[in-house]
Amino acid sequence: MFGRWGGQPDTFDTCSRCLALRDYVEAHVPCLCWQHGHMREDCIETARAYAPEAPGLLFGAWRREIAIARHARGA
Repeated sequence: MFGRWGGQPDTFDTCSRCLALRDYVEAHVPCLCWQHGHMREDCIETARAYAPEAPGLLFGAWRREIAIARHARGA
């Protein structure tokens, strides 16, 4: 991701596990809006909101969130 924050250009990388979470939720909901720095939380909250309409969506999102957490702690 490239953008300007406070007038300064900067680039941020997103790991493949976080991208998998985002891509999974985006594939199952009509609109996923997320804020930089809060993508994981926004994806889980969106999955929670659409869970009644999409059985298994929240479970799949949590599976990806757990994979992110395990990787972060080196498990």
